[in-house]
Amino acid sequence: MGSMKRLADLVRDDNFDLYVLGLVALVFTVLGVVGLAETSVLISATLALLALLAFSQIKSRRQVAQLVADRSALREDFPPDLAARRARARDYLFIGRSMARTANTMRADLKALLESGARIRVMMVDPDDESVIAAAALIGYSGSDPALLAGRIRGVLAELDHLRSLTGGNLEIRLTRFVPSVGLQVVDGQYICAQRFEHRPTGESGPILALEPRDGVWFHRFAAEAERMWDDGIPWSG
Repeated sequence: MGSMKRLADLVRDDNFDLYVLGLVALVFTVLGVVGLAETSVLISATLALLALLAFSQIKSRRQVAQLVADRSALREDFPPDLAARRARARDYLFIGRSMARTANTMRADLKALLESGARIRVMMVDPDDESVIAAAALIGYSGSDPALLAGRIRGVLAELDHLRSLTGGNLEIRLTRFVPSVGLQVVDGQYICAQRFEHRPTGESGPILALEPRDGVWFHRFAAEAERMWDDGIPWSG
């Protein structure tokens, strides 16, 4: 069993093709030196080794390309397709500080989504909790005035409440008495835009990530965290 396991591990090794290449090259080198292989055989073997080397290079380039793609997942700005994804969502969850910017930029989309029967969930900091507002004000690049932040949140709440009354749509609002460490937008449970909040940033907080189920464990961890935060929110009825 131990030998079979080691063999299986060797076959799955990322460098398996290089091991084979080196071994075959060594064998034919020895055969050529001692005169046990004809010239035509050595030429064919050399061509085969070159082909194997080419495939190995292709695999290496793909691995490098994947590494570059993984590094580029950390963004300084929001994904260019985020707005379009939100506009056609059937289920949208927002968790953040105030939603002031998002509510302003997608006002028409929110109304259209609610009228079409989409489910929207929004959670932001409780504007009446002074200690939480003071802490939340420190992660906004637009300033650190707690009173200003509380006023923005109350304005967004009033606008959302108006939209809910106007459309009769499925809009749930919750407030949080903790400061989220990350802002999350979850679209249809299949796309997550996550923004790490910085302490007193000089610009847009970051990094910003866009994740889908194919991204594996991190997508599922952010999705689970979003639901945990939502569960801990306090329902707000207006």
